[in-house]
Amino acid sequence: HSAVIYPVMLDDRLELLIETPSGIDRRQVPVGAVALREKALGFAKSLRAGGLDYLPRAKELYELLLRPLERLLVQEQIETVIIVPDGALRLIPMGALHDGTLFAIEKYAIVIAPGLTITGTGSHRAQGKILLAGISEPGPAVEKLPALVAEEFSSEQAPGETRSTQLRKNLALPSVKQEIRSLKDKTKGDSLLDGEFTVERFRRQLSAGRYRAVHIASHAMFSQRAATSFIMAYDDLITIDDLQKLLRTAQLQASPIDLLTLSACQTAEGDDRAPLGIAGAVLKARAGSALGSLWPVADEATKVLMVRFYELLATEKFSRGKALQRAQMELSQNPDFQHPYYWAPFILVGGWL
Repeated sequence: HSAVIYPVMLDDRLELLIETPSGIDRRQVPVGAVALREKALGFAKSLRAGGLDYLPRAKELYELLLRPLERLLVQEQIETVIIVPDGALRLIPMGALHDGTLFAIEKYAIVIAPGLTITGTGSHRAQGKILLAGISEPGPAVEKLPALVAEEFSSEQAPGETRSTQLRKNLALPSVKQEIRSLKDKTKGDSLLDGEFTVERFRRQLSAGRYRAVHIASHAMFSQRAATSFIMAYDDLITIDDLQKLLRTAQLQASPIDLLTLSACQTAEGDDRAPLGIAGAVLKARAGSALGSLWPVADEATKVLMVRFYELLATEKFSRGKALQRAQMELSQNPDFQHPYYWAPFILVGGWL
């Protein structure tokens, strides 16, 4: 069973609307939008920093957002919760909220829906192959990065080192090679790694229209401005507009992409609308769902989670929502990756079946 939760932030209170198989209910929580925004931003910041002060924040937000609905969720035997987040609530991973004993992800598969019209359509059992594209060692595209992003990855240049060489070194994702190879092995997909992942080659492969899923393991950035939202290929940047055009070609409209995964993406810190950038691109292109992350995670943890996610999907016993839930729970039990910084930021947006 699934339930849809619509938190509505008002000046003087939070309204929680919940739709379950039995109908629509509502609860009022006495917390205003300004205070709730501050709590959400504080929680997101604490998780991104990998700090140890996240737990009291995780409990406080659980009390406000999920505790008032708990009895109903139990009564209705809800296993999947679809959240339509409002404002700053888009910046927090709901699975990392904590009831004092368990994280929310241990109780529910959690899916984000960016609007009221989303449905659980589409199925991961659709026919077709998977296209795997990754950048482990960046190429000439580093010279085209927006100044702000390039600055973030700059460090002091070693003697004789050019800015381009330095950026390539700082943007390398060593585990991506393994991630793409493991996924190719598991999914029998087609792969484009490093120098093969040029914008033109990616466009050619994609427009053949024979893929049901596309997995991109490369730096990607989403912010409110289209100009600073991109995915890094080897030779150039793929802007969000480019991606939408690619996904909307006639061939792909006839057999749309069911799942788009961006395994090294991040959203602009503190930008309420940014997390929907990933989703927006996917939904406008009429793809089924998107899997991305709210902040950049150690690439070794990402590799472990992604490989497990696809393994679970391949068994055909798990919906996308449940496969992500299981992969996150397993990652959180790995002694190296217990902190929610590693497992919490992965969010599934759109269709969850």
